[in-house]
Amino acid sequence: MIDVTVRDIIHELWRRGDIGMYYILPHQKPLYNLIKTTERDIVVPNISRRFGKSTVCVTYSFEECIKRRQDVRYATAFLVDVEEFIKPICDQLLSTCPPDMMPEYKESKKSYYFPNGSRFKLVGLDKNPNGIRGNAIDILIIDESAFVSNLGYLYKSIIVPATADRNFKIIFPSTPPLTPDHFWVQELMPKAKLRGTYIEQTIDDN
Repeated sequence: MIDVTVRDIIHELWRRGDIGMYYILPHQKPLYNLIKTTERDIVVPNISRRFGKSTVCVTYSFEECIKRRQDVRYATAFLVDVEEFIKPICDQLLSTCPPDMMPEYKESKKSYYFPNGSRFKLVGLDKNPNGIRGNAIDILIIDESAFVSNLGYLYKSIIVPATADRNFKIIFPSTPPLTPDHFWVQELMPKAKLRGTYIEQTIDDN
């Protein structure tokens, strides 16, 4: 009889690209399922802080990087948010990754490089506003996007032209902005509602 340990099970989930089965909590499943089932389109999660939406987005991104060769950009308004919040989430998830599947992190590129050629790049928009440009992007996430002051410019001048001949999945998770006249509220929310790719969850859903 073979003794199967928890580590063996988690390693098998990594190999299948199904680590969400281990890391996604019950209250996070509606968001996780929406992101997974949405094809090439925008997804706008309107979700309170401390919900774990960043963990959901990183988990989904890592799954995609394992299943097929992907180019993922994960952006925040400020580089300090990448270093203090997003990278620790990445490293926590990767603490259970099998050694032969472990991506190499290159500080100079702020990127994780997976053995199969996938790349997961972290971008602080205040230091590198052009970091979300690229001809081969598969997934773009702009975390707390309602607090990115130039989101309208980024969307219209960088994101839309990039998707003109190659649609990719764009996720705009955020808590509501301080003022309702933000581009995230005025244009992205209505667009996502029409497409069925909008989700709203409060702290009470946690």
